[in-house]
Amino acid sequence: GVVGVVGVVACASAVAGRTNLEGATWQPDRGRPLLAPAPRGDAKGAAREYLLHTQCMDRATKLAYAEFFYTGAPEAYLLRHNYQSPKFFEHDDAVKMERVVLPSQERAWRVTAHANFEFGFALRNAVTGEWKSEIGKKHAPLGKAPCAQRYGEYFNRVATLEEPAGSTIEYVYGMCNKTCPEGFVESQWVDQPLTGDIPLDGEGEPVDLGEGDDARLITIRTALPLKDPDGNPRGPSGRGLVVRDTRFAESEDVSRWIMAIVDPYPADEIKLAMLEVTKSASNRLLVSQIDSKRYEFGHTCVITECSVARYDIPAIWHDNELSDFTYTYSVTALQYTIARKGDTKTPAYEHTFPLDKFISTTNIWTMKRAGKWGMDIDVRRVVFTSAGQCGASHAGRCIRMGVVERATFMDNSATEAYWIASLMGGGKSAMALIKVYVDADNNLLAKIQAAREGSQCPNPPGDFYLDGWVRQWDVLLCSVPLQSRWSDAASQTVKNTATDSRDVGIGALSYLLAPEMTASLAANFAPT
Repeated sequence: GVVGVVGVVACASAVAGRTNLEGATWQPDRGRPLLAPAPRGDAKGAAREYLLHTQCMDRATKLAYAEFFYTGAPEAYLLRHNYQSPKFFEHDDAVKMERVVLPSQERAWRVTAHANFEFGFALRNAVTGEWKSEIGKKHAPLGKAPCAQRYGEYFNRVATLEEPAGSTIEYVYGMCNKTCPEGFVESQWVDQPLTGDIPLDGEGEPVDLGEGDDARLITIRTALPLKDPDGNPRGPSGRGLVVRDTRFAESEDVSRWIMAIVDPYPADEIKLAMLEVTKSASNRLLVSQIDSKRYEFGHTCVITECSVARYDIPAIWHDNELSDFTYTYSVTALQYTIARKGDTKTPAYEHTFPLDKFISTTNIWTMKRAGKWGMDIDVRRVVFTSAGQCGASHAGRCIRMGVVERATFMDNSATEAYWIASLMGGGKSAMALIKVYVDADNNLLAKIQAAREGSQCPNPPGDFYLDGWVRQWDVLLCSVPLQSRWSDAASQTVKNTATDSRDVGIGALSYLLAPEMTASLAANFAPT
């Protein structure tokens, strides 16, 4: 915790030297006294409202505390040294703040507490238990700030300098700013343009994914595999799921990712490709493919066994004897986002439904129990990455991978949001509308709201192998908007079990759960 000042009287003797801090000058805001006044009258015992903004803190603070933020989204606390109290900003005297949603939809922290003299804000990482305070010596985020009060070597905020008396005290963590800029949107969940072909290691320059200061903070969700059995690259019928290689000792300089897919050609193996992301000296993130392998089931897969959304893919790669390809196997069109230092790593989840209880219009999936899915009760934090779609074809196998897109033409909000899982093949496109919502107890739930079947994405003119074949199988490269594909499709029934003869079913889902709700997550659901 912050070492407190030693009392107003003792600190007064330091006033004469307060402008020279190892050669650096501290100058308080115009009109602020060098020594804050003591609380008077009712202010000594009155509680006051404190409001803290954390989503727009400056880059210097986020960089300084990058590892602290990386491991978990923190809670906020009010630190205090009440006038003449023997407690100086101690953690056991800190007041936990409540997470609130402001009218602008920004997530902030609020508390009403008795803090009548010196105060500051602290963040606590709930995963590691580590604390980071904005107040303290000169290297603290608020150190030498003109809105701070200096006592000797220490910089704090002081309630008696806040006007008018009794009003809400409001600040951005570590800054003199009182609010976030209007319309502030961070970039953590902004989808980047799909890439071109990813070169095999040593056979071309890595693809530049964009600016990034930590290779661990890229999130690759899907990729389009290409196989080249006859000298002409062609898409093996759809996108593959991409997951972080959790077995790799990643660092801010390098991370690894594994693409996985089961397609019908043949349906007795998982096709895998290892991608490596490196950070350049100029803070650019570069990606290349360093390996490709096949995991053989030893038989033709059945039902949900065919869905990569159910597997721990890094365990498949590292714990099994894998086979080489007899042809070139590569990937293209990566779907990804880039976070920055100071953002939190996003956890990934896989779920397989029982064969006798697929997620459906009547079978509700409890994704997370209340109190177990973070501080922000907002379903837009869920980011689906893959759906194991099981239809009437291929003997009911959940083969290939359903691409899951936000249904931005629906009425999305903090309490309910919609996604469409699409799987193309055989001239058709099977689609399932997934509703994610909360109940009255704040459990995180999901169900299939409806299902439809439309036409496969039209084959554009041009080379059959690379242009036409690839695009007609890939939902994300399709030129027909999602809303049109959905509205023009015919209604279908939804499987409740694996053995149902109905048209559309989902046997497995994989997803990310953002550690906190952000402006860029909300922007992704903006109506189209």
